[in-house]
Amino acid sequence: MANFKCRVLKNDGGEEVVDIGADNERDAADILKREGRFVLSVELSSAGKSSGSEAGMHKRVSADPAAILFRAKKKGVILMIRQLAVLLESGISIVHALNSLERQSRSRGMRRLLVRIRDDIEAGHSLSDALSANSRVFKQYVISMVRAAESSGELDVTMSSIADKLEEEAEFRRQMITALIYPSILLIMSLVVVMLLGIFIIPKFAPMLEGGGKTVPWATQLVMDISDWIQKHWVRVLQVIFGTVVGLFLFRRTDRGGYLVDLFLLRIPVVGKVVQSGSVIAFSNNLAMLYASGVPISDALQTVRDTLANSAAARLVDRMVDSILSGGSLVEPLRKAEHIFPPMVAEMLATGEETGELERALLLLGKIFKTMLNSFVKQMNALIEPLMILILGGIVGFVFYALITGVLAVYGV
Repeated sequence: MANFKCRVLKNDGGEEVVDIGADNERDAADILKREGRFVLSVELSSAGKSSGSEAGMHKRVSADPAAILFRAKKKGVILMIRQLAVLLESGISIVHALNSLERQSRSRGMRRLLVRIRDDIEAGHSLSDALSANSRVFKQYVISMVRAAESSGELDVTMSSIADKLEEEAEFRRQMITALIYPSILLIMSLVVVMLLGIFIIPKFAPMLEGGGKTVPWATQLVMDISDWIQKHWVRVLQVIFGTVVGLFLFRRTDRGGYLVDLFLLRIPVVGKVVQSGSVIAFSNNLAMLYASGVPISDALQTVRDTLANSAAARLVDRMVDSILSGGSLVEPLRKAEHIFPPMVAEMLATGEETGELERALLLLGKIFKTMLNSFVKQMNALIEPLMILILGGIVGFVFYALITGVLAVYGV
């Protein structure tokens, strides 16, 4: 038996950590659920000692320093799941399939991952338990789907669905990164240009303008004052920028800070639509997969919660779980949070509940908002690109205007 630290939701909406002894994570969660508690997460206690095999898996993996140095890459994990699905569909046993994948892999991290999984299965553990022992590699919804598939006997089909989902997530992530690269470069270049003008360019004109003994135009004086201030305080400016970025990062990592920042992102025009659409896509697709795999809706929602990058959306899912556990509707919390999920989500899920086609409604939501996301990303880029160019061009143009008018005023041309 191992010791687990379980994060549970209190009646007042806060959270608390409960230590509990169980054979594995699932048993620990089940014990708390029978007590009427809402479980947010379950982790093996670092101080927990166990004679059970499940804890032994966790202990063996965490004690392996090579597992940290040689990690399996995400692309390799997706390919491994896809290949495993094909091999299982061909009737090959899971141990033989893992052996085959190990021989084919050229990645040391992937080979070590496959060996750990195979050894745990040969020791009598299920595939879901073996994946759970490598939770840094496999997401919780993947483990939950595999566990449900083991009960239904459709492991090969489920593994193929998981690979499809992971590939969609990777493509979505690449799409979002690509959409943000160009605006980020423009923003950085704007800051660099301002610093270069203030430190190197304008100071070369300052003696010429000040030596004429005439009053310079207000624009010229303003630029010279700003340049002088930057030269004296440029180190402090960089410190403030760095401190602000780090402070926001640390603030967002707190429960309250993450909620406030993510809620603010949802309210920004255009950008908020992109964030909102991404949250709806992750919510609907992941919930549809888990629900179709036979995972109970309350457990599926708890798993989906941890896949959402937006804290405000995650809290909304918590309220949905509370509503279900108290005998209410899945949709009611959604209708009270239209600033997080659009009204369309609540209405389509309500229709799905009434007709018994919840999975179909969720999949349709994912497709609709994926199309909407593409449109919002294009709108965002169409607005940000000219705006950043206008700002950068405006700064450079104003500086040169100030310098030229200053020269003309001083030398009477």
